[in-house]
Amino acid sequence: MMEARDSIETAGRMPAVRVRAAAPAGLGRLRLALRICGFVALATLVLFAGGFGWFADKVSHMTTPTDPARADAIIVLTGGQSRLDAAMDLLASGKGERLLISGVHPSATKRQLQAAMGGDKRLFSCCVDIDRAALDTIGNAE
Repeated sequence: MMEARDSIETAGRMPAVRVRAAAPAGLGRLRLALRICGFVALATLVLFAGGFGWFADKVSHMTTPTDPARADAIIVLTGGQSRLDAAMDLLASGKGERLLISGVHPSATKRQLQAAMGGDKRLFSCCVDIDRAALDTIGNAE
């Protein structure tokens, strides 16, 4: 059995040492900047997701006020019969002086709308205004 020290083949050889080439100084700074940007992006994403979760939880626990305060006007966006019925009930109970129904189809008349809703004709003729400019959700938002 031969020891490595005594071997003629290894005598006089220096151990092999791997030397890593030094990275240019600019490359190290670039890596640091990329890590910082990645951390900031991740932190922003986590904060956004957390805020959205908080918002969704808050909205899911909201309830309709039992006795809303009196207002100058009631505005209802079309898109559901129950919305229109609730708005007419609020108007009839004196919670608002006027009612604006937004997003009514251009071909619908005030009389047709009143007949479909079944509200008081007198109240409908004096206090309900119809907006035909909005044809969709984006129009209602504008």
